[in-house]
Amino acid sequence: MKYIVIALIIVFMFVTLIFLLRRSWFFYKEINAKSKDNNIKMELLDFLFTLYAKGECGFKDYFEAKHIKKIAVYGSGRVFNLLRDEIEANVTIGYFLNSYRCDNDNIIPTITPEYIKDIDIKVDAIIVTSVGFMEDIHDKLEKNGNTIPVIDIDEILYFGD
Repeated sequence: MKYIVIALIIVFMFVTLIFLLRRSWFFYKEINAKSKDNNIKMELLDFLFTLYAKGECGFKDYFEAKHIKKIAVYGSGRVFNLLRDEIEANVTIGYFLNSYRCDNDNIIPTITPEYIKDIDIKVDAIIVTSVGFMEDIHDKLEKNGNTIPVIDIDEILYFGD
């Protein structure tokens, strides 16, 4: 009887070990795939910034074609800061959206996505500049009841191409 209990414990430990290893492998593959996807997106944006610097794509044409005059910006990091002057030259920024409450400047308010349906500042579109998180941001906004069109920054940079 003693050997049967020991054998069952060993089998249980072996099955648990296999389960954990398999789960770790799938988790590793998922993280690795997301990392590669983000690297590709960053390389794409570097290319698009090159086109933008040459004047081969412009915000003005996009915003005029889509009749966008006032926007919200989701993500105020590196990409937004590189393009801020061009964006502000063509549209008004009504507010920033960010998962964490932060003050980008004292004039434009920042709200978290959870309050998107409660804000009374009307905008024509939400521009997503957080390149590595675009899909997650779309999901988060949809989950929080957003009805405003959401546009990724690369769509604007590619416009007219």
